[in-house]
Amino acid sequence: MISSPFVLLVIGLGGLVALGSALVAGREFHTAYRVFSTPTGRVSNLLTDAEGVIELHGTGRPADRTLSGLVTGEACLVCETVVEEYESGQYGGLWNEIDSAVQSVPFLLADDSGSVLVGPRMADVRLVADTERIEVDGGSTPPERVQAYIEDNAGVSCENSRLDLGPFSLPMGSDRRYIERRLRPGGEAYVLGEARSGPGRAGSVNAVVGYGTDAPVFLIADRSPWATGLRTLARGGLYLVPGLLAGGVCLLVLVA
Repeated sequence: MISSPFVLLVIGLGGLVALGSALVAGREFHTAYRVFSTPTGRVSNLLTDAEGVIELHGTGRPADRTLSGLVTGEACLVCETVVEEYESGQYGGLWNEIDSAVQSVPFLLADDSGSVLVGPRMADVRLVADTERIEVDGGSTPPERVQAYIEDNAGVSCENSRLDLGPFSLPMGSDRRYIERRLRPGGEAYVLGEARSGPGRAGSVNAVVGYGTDAPVFLIADRSPWATGLRTLARGGLYLVPGLLAGGVCLLVLVA
């Protein structure tokens, strides 16, 4: 028979997992709802009403400058960098994220009616279209730009380590992969945020789209509104699975 303390422990842990899963999934579902419920506007709408929440879909273009990807050096407007390390276990292995970073510069979003400045600070960035992976075996020398990224980042240790055994040496570092996702100049761009009056750039409307207290979410992606909403909805479903499993375990313990 299962003792009461064990039952309470299982229910407590399961409840925490279910609650955390529901909160994270709920945030994704809320974002998906905002994407689907906000009508896609046109940049020209901001000529007459430059205030409020707006959803735009078009092409990303440089406003003043571009930036270089941290591990590839490719020109981009927004860049996500993720470092994953492979950890072996008794029943296999898995990739764990050990570091991540987001870079961005103000850029223009252009559609067939005009262009507007986007201030990407504090955006929830969701890039998938332009992704590059650089895989480096443990104990081997990474490419030059990856090595520079490691040296400039205190949170990422060198993976090119070896154990000297007299005339032999064994690689000791773990396998890693460096993932870079980019919004390139000329690439498809989607923005959901708050528009406000402000100085634009030459040839653009006098407004800026970005983070604001009146906007429920500030999202930058590189897919259409429909595709962005579906991906966000799917993410929420994946986050909900652990909570459902934990809830099921709690029910089984209670009725056992």
